[in-house]
Amino acid sequence: MGVGIMKKLLLFIFVALFGRISFAQSIIGDWYGIINSENSSIPLIFHFSQKNNIYSATLDSPLQQSLGIDVTTIDYNAGKLHLVVARHDLQYKAVWSGGKLVGNLTQMNTDYFLVLTKESKQLQEPKSTFPYLTEEVRFQNSQAEVNLAGLLSLPEGSGPFPAVLLLGGSGPTDRDNTINSNHKMFLVLADYLTRKGIAVLRYDKRGVGASTGDFNVAGLQNFASDAKAALHYLQTLQEINTNQIGLIGHSEGGLLAAMLAASSKEIDFIIALAAPGIDGDTNFILQRKLISKSKGISEKEWLAKLDFLEQVVGEVKSAERPKELERSLKEIVVSYLERTKREIPYGMSTEDYTAMLVDRYTHPYVQDLIKIVPRQSFRQVTCPVLALNGSNDLQVSAAQNLPAIEAALKSGGNTQVSIKEFDGLNHLFQESATGAPSEYGAIEQTMAPIV
Repeated sequence: MGVGIMKKLLLFIFVALFGRISFAQSIIGDWYGIINSENSSIPLIFHFSQKNNIYSATLDSPLQQSLGIDVTTIDYNAGKLHLVVARHDLQYKAVWSGGKLVGNLTQMNTDYFLVLTKESKQLQEPKSTFPYLTEEVRFQNSQAEVNLAGLLSLPEGSGPFPAVLLLGGSGPTDRDNTINSNHKMFLVLADYLTRKGIAVLRYDKRGVGASTGDFNVAGLQNFASDAKAALHYLQTLQEINTNQIGLIGHSEGGLLAAMLAASSKEIDFIIALAAPGIDGDTNFILQRKLISKSKGISEKEWLAKLDFLEQVVGEVKSAERPKELERSLKEIVVSYLERTKREIPYGMSTEDYTAMLVDRYTHPYVQDLIKIVPRQSFRQVTCPVLALNGSNDLQVSAAQNLPAIEAALKSGGNTQVSIKEFDGLNHLFQESATGAPSEYGAIEQTMAPIV
């Protein structure tokens, strides 16, 4: 073969291979991911398009109800992406890795590990035609003048069917208890249960999705009131066997299930998934310790943070008036920032950052989480209870909370109690390496099949 022909052949092979790689690494389309901070998980969706070889994109943050945010600049070349959202002081740098974009999102001088996937790869998430009936429903919490929206799943047949009410975890969760755009825990659970002949009701929290109300001013008692309204709605349906209605709650939802069952003897059973059992103030600090340690925080840094958190908790529990609490917390935050020389997020003044932290700890919901004593509800529950958790749960430690739930139930005379700790599972019941919230979005599994 001549040298000229050989060069042309090699050039052809190179062009063919390069074209195939470029096509495989196209970012055009929708990409899903989640950023995890110490206290929350926020799903993000990027929508990429291209015209005349120029990329454009928008960003959605569904839980924050921010849609169509313009991405200011996009640089994508040879599998490396750098984008900027100037309006929110946000940038994302990532590399293509196995069909995913893996990198760090930076906002206000804080870095978050972020993995974007082009589509859900959850084998557990049902995508085909369901062999059962699903119906959009609405019901009223007349006490709070809140209209709640949800989805009812009914098995094939005439019924009446046993039923389960699903109660979501903390934060503005929707009917699927969506942790990120690819992890819909309650969709997976509802599909499994309905295929087994059990009707399922799940709903958007007040102020979330299609439900009315204001999530930002609601506390645990408000959410318990909404759960009670959902239970009453189930009991009005002719397709439901009202003697066989159980509650399955995840995290905060497990506590709500206990609060509801403590005041109602009409509950057939409870399954508490990663529910808190120890006092709220203890769990509040323990959660932050375990997550901080997973990030590699030094002992000196942790002790300074611990002192700060203990002061915050003390004030939240003792303050009698909102203005008094606000004033005390401001003094605590200012002292902490001065003492630790903590870096203020880019674009914020010290005053703004202080106000943000004070607002966080004066929120009714956060105050409820600190003040709550779960054993008071669990020891009043008389129906059978199954409490599950994973050994890698850093948000609700299984080692402390499962025994506390069992002890509270038995102290109230309930002998129908089972607890189980799954080795290696995290707060979402995913098979995990460390249990750190930063892993949630990177794990393709929604829920371990063993559960």
